[in-house]
Amino acid sequence: MILDAIKTDTVFQVEVKNLNSTRVEIGLGFLKYDNNYSIFINEKIYKIEIIDKNKLDEIDFFFQVKNYTAIINIIEASRDKYFTMEIIFFSYPIRNLFVPFYVSIDEEILATARKRKIIKNKDDINYLAKVLKEKISIKINNETYFLVSSGNSSKEEIFQFLTATHVNNIKNLKNQIEKIENNITLNNLEKEEQIKIKKFIIKEEEEYIDKCPQQTVMKELAFSIYGDMIHLPVKKDITEAGDYRFTATKLVSYKNNIKKDSLQLIKADIEFKNGLVSEKIAKDLGNIVENDDSYLKKWDEYSKLEGEILLKKAKAIGELKLLDDPIPTADGYDLKFESIPEELEENDYLSFVDVIPSYIKDDYSWDEYIAQLEQRNTLGLKKETIETFQISKVEHGLVTIKTDKNISKLKNKKNILSIYGDQVQIERKLEARKRLLTGKSANPFLGLIIEDTENIKKYQNNKKAKKIEGLTESIENKIFSNTPTDNQMEAIDIALNTPDIAIIQGPPGTGKTTIVTAIIEILNEQADKTAQTKGDILVTGIQHDAVENIISRLNVNGLPTPKFGKKSTTLVDITSFENVMKWGNEISTNVKENLPELSNYQKIKDLEQYFDIYIKTPSQRLAIKLLKHIIFELSTLLNSKTLLYSNELLESFEQSTVDNVEKLKYIYALRTTMIAFNDDGEKRNEDLLASGIGQLLNKEEKNILQNVDSDLDAYLIKIQKLKYSLINRLYPRTIFKAEKPNNEIIKLKDDIEKELSMGGTTKDKLSSVLANYINELENNPFALKSLIEEYSFVFSSTTQQSMGKDITKAKKIAKEDSVVYDTVIIDEAARVSPMDLLIVMVQAKRRIILVGDHRQLPHIVDENVIKDSELSEDDFITKSMFGYLKDRAKKLESYDGIKRAITLKNQYRTHPLLGKFISENFYDMHKEGFESPLKDVQKYFYQGLKEIENTPAIWIDVKNSECKEEGAWSRECEATKIVDYLRKWIFSEEGKKFDFGIITFYRKQVTLIENKIKQEFSKDERESFKDRLKVGTVDSFQGMEFDIVFLSVVRSKNVKQINSKLKNYNLFGFLISKNRLCVSMSRQKKSLIVVGDREFFNSERSKQDVEELYNFLQLCEDKGKIL
Repeated sequence: MILDAIKTDTVFQVEVKNLNSTRVEIGLGFLKYDNNYSIFINEKIYKIEIIDKNKLDEIDFFFQVKNYTAIINIIEASRDKYFTMEIIFFSYPIRNLFVPFYVSIDEEILATARKRKIIKNKDDINYLAKVLKEKISIKINNETYFLVSSGNSSKEEIFQFLTATHVNNIKNLKNQIEKIENNITLNNLEKEEQIKIKKFIIKEEEEYIDKCPQQTVMKELAFSIYGDMIHLPVKKDITEAGDYRFTATKLVSYKNNIKKDSLQLIKADIEFKNGLVSEKIAKDLGNIVENDDSYLKKWDEYSKLEGEILLKKAKAIGELKLLDDPIPTADGYDLKFESIPEELEENDYLSFVDVIPSYIKDDYSWDEYIAQLEQRNTLGLKKETIETFQISKVEHGLVTIKTDKNISKLKNKKNILSIYGDQVQIERKLEARKRLLTGKSANPFLGLIIEDTENIKKYQNNKKAKKIEGLTESIENKIFSNTPTDNQMEAIDIALNTPDIAIIQGPPGTGKTTIVTAIIEILNEQADKTAQTKGDILVTGIQHDAVENIISRLNVNGLPTPKFGKKSTTLVDITSFENVMKWGNEISTNVKENLPELSNYQKIKDLEQYFDIYIKTPSQRLAIKLLKHIIFELSTLLNSKTLLYSNELLESFEQSTVDNVEKLKYIYALRTTMIAFNDDGEKRNEDLLASGIGQLLNKEEKNILQNVDSDLDAYLIKIQKLKYSLINRLYPRTIFKAEKPNNEIIKLKDDIEKELSMGGTTKDKLSSVLANYINELENNPFALKSLIEEYSFVFSSTTQQSMGKDITKAKKIAKEDSVVYDTVIIDEAARVSPMDLLIVMVQAKRRIILVGDHRQLPHIVDENVIKDSELSEDDFITKSMFGYLKDRAKKLESYDGIKRAITLKNQYRTHPLLGKFISENFYDMHKEGFESPLKDVQKYFYQGLKEIENTPAIWIDVKNSECKEEGAWSRECEATKIVDYLRKWIFSEEGKKFDFGIITFYRKQVTLIENKIKQEFSKDERESFKDRLKVGTVDSFQGMEFDIVFLSVVRSKNVKQINSKLKNYNLFGFLISKNRLCVSMSRQKKSLIVVGDREFFNSERSKQDVEELYNFLQLCEDKGKIL
């Protein structure tokens, strides 16, 4: 009970004599005084005498002189005339509130109550309200009270509220008196009686106001409500209508006594009401997303169209009927179907199912399909396990799938286009959208932050959070190779101290990854190490490569960052295990280098393991393995006597067995008759000596085989005895009972332990621990990965897989809870579509940091979705969410003055000449230009490659007359030129330390270049530079950098054939995309080499449609080189 916890100087336990004839019952009541003391309990008055006279003076002082309120708590009342009670004095009078006292409780209170086991995870806000009321309410004489307290520095604050309440009470009572006087249904006696009661209450209210200190109006009231082992700090807000609104700010558990003297007893019902911010936000968002200008509504329309196209395609393909058994290939199978619909494409997925799903059989709309999915999830129906495989090729009437599984058992199943992967993605997007629109994101305000509305204003907290300081010297030294600029410091500060989102735009080479690494290190440094910080931060991106790129540079708390989820084409995420093993080997190598004696100790630990295994499961094979380890690995540590003994034991074991029955044929082949021996007897002897069995023979046996006696009859008797002896000795026998450990090996074990003093001293024990540690580091990636996951401050995954089973399990989230991170950092965020971004954004409680560049590759949208819809012209769809939120951040700043967006202004990747070119051609017009502070070209960007020595801008001219564009966009002469120069440079003395990137805009050109590399370079040569060369389309290069970059533009046309009727896309294809050009021309450090038709790109039409390439050609002519 709450009163039991009150232990102040004004609490007295006393022995009391009951002066009444009836026994007092245990319970709560009030102390009274009218010439003598009495108690009012259980609605009865009992006259009493306080026996403890030594406490009576103090009790008289507090009760009669100070006029304190006194509650009595009967502790023991088993005796007839005597009982024990506790008197609890309160310095302030009890006050009546004639209306319930309402306090709002929100998500934070709910989460704390669940965490502290006050309620269960499944319990809702309404159940919590009931529990809190029970814990806080105090029943005295069948009436309800509760306790409040304010801090010593502001004891009177609570009376401000109470005074205002009592003034209102008096006003209401006077109004009631007036109504009674005017009530014609009452007689005069009834009116007089009712008015008398009202005036009595008014007098009490006025007396209370007179006693309360007079306070000026305070802006904010803060006090606490106490209950059984809990207290709730409460704040007062004033609504727009001028009403008071009380909100619990947190829920605090306590185990110790309450020692506050400022407790106040309030007589009133206390009610806790649903103050979930999420429900208010959900209502606001519900109205907003119905508007045509809603950002989320536009993406709902896009998702619906995307889904309709997916269903339409699945229905058009229908069931694929397999004609023959699957034909194995190098990396999968070829499947021959009765017919291959034209809708079936490379990179689609096939599913093998028992029953054709309803979305193919029935005429489902997308909305109906989604409703069915949601219903299944609501009902908790188990999902069918579906085997799904990616199509790598569709040609020549065959469909090739990639897999390392055996699919022979699946051949009798039905084949359909799989939408399972899409379905999983759809379900995750739907779950994120649902959390957003219901205000149940980790940050419930996220929906209002995203939508272009001012509704967010009424929820913004004007109270500033404690500022997180930026770089410390240790982090700066660890992360930055150059002194961080003011611009970089500001970016870090914005990210750390944003109240919700931060947008860091990083043009090429401006050090986005460095900034992200610094942010993570600072958050880790300032994290409360006594709290649970596992997976506090999520680092994510749209693609595995982007995620791996950033986590490869992280080393938080000395641990590699675990990555969850795998590529769809692999069974396990090999990269994760490779990273773990690499980290483990680095640590173990470092330990062994610093403690070389551990190398020997590791051999001893291995020996212990061999001994242990042998003792538990003794066998001749294990005995031989153990003895060989002693002889070959411990020879430098053991004395000659022990080694000789070990050799003799090994020889005896090897002589007693053969490891292959096939070798016995040499024994059976021995000739024991005169005729047979004269035929090839000596040859059979030699064969036996030369076989593996020959090594098992002793000297006498070898002598018989090597030296034939002149007395052949006597000799054949010797051979016959030897033959049977060897068969009897060496023939493997079936063992029907467990072998016992060999006593000689046990003795050897004891001798070696004594000789090496294994495990004897403290140093040995320490070495033993370290040796075990090294063994785990080097040989147990699964346990090591689990251990790293358990202690990692940072988790990582792709955006889609951030809701996967593996990462949810690692976070140890209850089934009914959602995954929540303190901070979510999204790299290459401009590439992520809004619905994928929402998946991770709804998981961020404290801050969302979006890092990217909307001037580079855009987010991925399905051209089929927008080409036939009105969405093609909609900025919400065509513009990245990153760019949209950057604009939105500026609007939010205008509301609260907090800066949330910044563009990095210094690039460190590329040659200053190329840096200036990229800034001028892609960023300056948007007021996002940047500088290149590394001016020492010779130090940072020198390359001595022949023909282009120290030249950053190069154009290799491949004239239109040399070769034309080919179908599906490839150009062989460009591929040939690139491979020729690659041959010159990649193995040259100047180029052997450089890495090379070959970028193009077309998949067919990539294939052409790769084939030419295979033709030009041997397998060994290709293996030697595989880590220094990447060939791919521009889409796979964002976020990467190379010393030298070739850009194959492919497009070429005779300039005389160019006319105004030709559309820019027909002439230049993907080259008209400024975003793609920006990426393709900004990956290099030292030199960018464009390979293409100089005349074509020097034309007026090129200047008009692909100005950036035209300008680069001019740069090459002016300050670079033309080859």
